[in-house]
Amino acid sequence: MSDSAELKNLDMADFKLNDYDNIRIEMPEPPSITEEDIDAQLFEYVISGGKQIQSIADLDDAWVRDNFDGLETVQDVRQSIKDQYDKEMEYQLNDVKLQNCCEALIDRLEGEVPEDIIQNNVDKDNQDNNLYLENSSQQVSARRLSSGADIGISSGRTLASGQTVQISSDACTGSIQYVSADRAGYETYLNSEGLIYLRLKTYQVSVTLPNGLTYKNGGRLTQDCLDLTPITISVTDPDNYYIPDGYSVTLNGITAAKVDSYTIRVTGTATADTAMTLTAPTEKTAQTQPPTGLTVTHPQSRTGYGRINGTNSSMEYRPVGGTRWSQCGSAFTSALAGTYEVRYAATETRKPSRPLLSP
Repeated sequence: MSDSAELKNLDMADFKLNDYDNIRIEMPEPPSITEEDIDAQLFEYVISGGKQIQSIADLDDAWVRDNFDGLETVQDVRQSIKDQYDKEMEYQLNDVKLQNCCEALIDRLEGEVPEDIIQNNVDKDNQDNNLYLENSSQQVSARRLSSGADIGISSGRTLASGQTVQISSDACTGSIQYVSADRAGYETYLNSEGLIYLRLKTYQVSVTLPNGLTYKNGGRLTQDCLDLTPITISVTDPDNYYIPDGYSVTLNGITAAKVDSYTIRVTGTATADTAMTLTAPTEKTAQTQPPTGLTVTHPQSRTGYGRINGTNSSMEYRPVGGTRWSQCGSAFTSALAGTYEVRYAATETRKPSRPLLSP
C-alpha cells in the first residue's frame, strides 16, 4: 500500500443516464408488531423494575399512573409501545427507500470507473483506517477488501437494540475481520447475502437448567443477543419442590429471579458471553401425619351424596384409584358414594401428607 495515496474523484462528464423517466422501486412489506410482541416488551419492563407479576393481566391503571408520566391506562402504555415501533419502522423504511432509489439511478448510469481509480481509492480508505458514515444512505464497496485491510467503521446514527446500519453496498468477498467497529459496544457482521452491517455488540447467552426445572415459554435457552428475550422457567414437580424467597442468579447482566413459588424469569442485558447454570429448586419439607378425627355421614342411596366430616381447606381428597385431588370444604366435604383418600395438600414449602382412607 502506498503511503502517499490520495483520494481520486471521478469526472462525472464521463457518465450519463440512459433513462430520465420517473424511478419505480419495490418496497418490502413492513412487519407489524403483534399483541404478543407488546406483551413481551411490557412484561420485560415490569420485571426489570422489580415488580413481581405472573401475567400482564396483573397490571392496572394505578400502576401506569405511578410509573409513566402522561399515561393513564394499561391500554395507553400498549399504544405507546406500538407508536414507538411504528415510528422506528418508518425511519428504517425511509432508509430503504433512499437506498433503493440510489441503486435504481446507479443502474441507469452509463460509463466505466477506471480500475486504477478503484484501486487507488481502496488503498486510500485502508490507509486512513477509519470510515465515518454520517447517515444510513452512505455505504462503501467491500468487493476489493483483501488481506492487510484494517478499516474502522463508525456511524452517525445511534442504534438501539435490534437496529442495524448497512455498511457495504455489495457483498464482502474477503473477510469480515478486515472491517471492525470503531466505537465500544458495536460490532460488524455479515448478513445472509454477504453485506456488511453495523449493530450493537451481541453476546451468546446460554441458560442451563438443573434437575427439577423445566423450560416453560419465552426466548430460547441459547440466544445471540444484547437484550435477552425473557425466558420463563417452571418447577417440574411443584408438589415436592419450590422456589425459595430471595432466589436469584446473576451473571454478566443476566438475572434469573423468582416470579412466584413455582416460576423463574430470566431477563437482562448481556455484557459478555454468558453461560449461566440455574440453581435447583428447594425440596419441600414433609408433612408426615395424615388428617385425623374424620368421620363419615353415609349417603342415603348409591347415587346420593354423603359427607366426610372434620375436613378443612388445607386438605384435599380423591376417589381411591383416582388421579385428581380436589380441595376439601370447611367443616365437611360432600362426596358421592364411594371410598376416598384424604390428605393435607402441599403448601408452598411443605409436601402433601400421607393419605388417610375415609372411615
